[in-house]
Amino acid sequence: MAAFAKLYAYPGNPRARVALVAAKYEELTLEIVETNPFAEGGAGAAYLAKFPLGLVPALEKDDFKLTESTAIATVSRTNDRMIASYNNKAGLAGTNKEDAASVQQWMAWANNSLLKGLGEWFRPLVGKAPYNKGAVDNAKAAAMKQAAYLESFLADKTFLVGHRITLADIFTASALARGFELVLDAKFRTAHPNTFRFFNTIVNQPQFASVASSLPLCAEAVVFTPPKKEAAAPKAAAAPKAAKAPKAKEVDEEEEPAAAPDAPRAPHPASLLPAASFPLDELKRQYSNQETDVAFKWLEENFNANDYSLWKVAYKYPEELTQGASPFLLVL
Repeated sequence: MAAFAKLYAYPGNPRARVALVAAKYEELTLEIVETNPFAEGGAGAAYLAKFPLGLVPALEKDDFKLTESTAIATVSRTNDRMIASYNNKAGLAGTNKEDAASVQQWMAWANNSLLKGLGEWFRPLVGKAPYNKGAVDNAKAAAMKQAAYLESFLADKTFLVGHRITLADIFTASALARGFELVLDAKFRTAHPNTFRFFNTIVNQPQFASVASSLPLCAEAVVFTPPKKEAAAPKAAAAPKAAKAPKAKEVDEEEEPAAAPDAPRAPHPASLLPAASFPLDELKRQYSNQETDVAFKWLEENFNANDYSLWKVAYKYPEELTQGASPFLLVL
């Protein structure tokens, strides 16, 4: 059977997986062209000429080219081209207008909220994005909020839309698969039985299992491991220093004579005075902690004129004193 179209993607891509599962339901064959824009060298010039944004998955059928996983998986039935809407044998796109709208709603949620949120949580943990603890914690909280919404919705439902599998289920299960592999651990699965039941129901459908036969489940969520610092290269052994020649005792003619030692400094005149008995520290405490008149009374009673002199100085421009200060200054 000739291929229906070419699908550009890399193995394990959850968005490409949706198109592959949908093709199985619609009994269409897709030619897989392995393309990884994140690999060394990127997607390549030929791919960018067809799909300038360099995104995957992308679909090519004759001269028709399409990106965005929701568009690839569905597209309106009127253009009679793309996967689930090509024949809609399995009713993946919805069996009536209301169901079709609900399918579109859940696909958009799974693609833009669930998968994106899980990626922002686990990508830094596995080294695919820069690690920032605050950002990772916020992403985890946001992802858990989305998970709680899904768990509540599935409390009395087997499928997200109607009573049979649709693209809504395939998109959501494919997004969850990446989460269950890395961060939605055994503890999470125990706390979210409805979500885990739904996941097992969808991924064990023959069409889904034929595309992804083994989907790993982590026992514990991955944690960030700082990269190991590279060991510094050992320093080369230093070459032995050459022995210094003994200095000649004679003074070379070009050498300057050694400077004479500094003469001893004369003592400061104040050091010749006897030690003062007036307690300056106590004056500071009195002036800081008491009212001015109380502090001055203490000064009058304890001042020793043999140790210090007392001066009263008037400010030259008292009108510039704006903080309520006295126009006089006492100098000790």
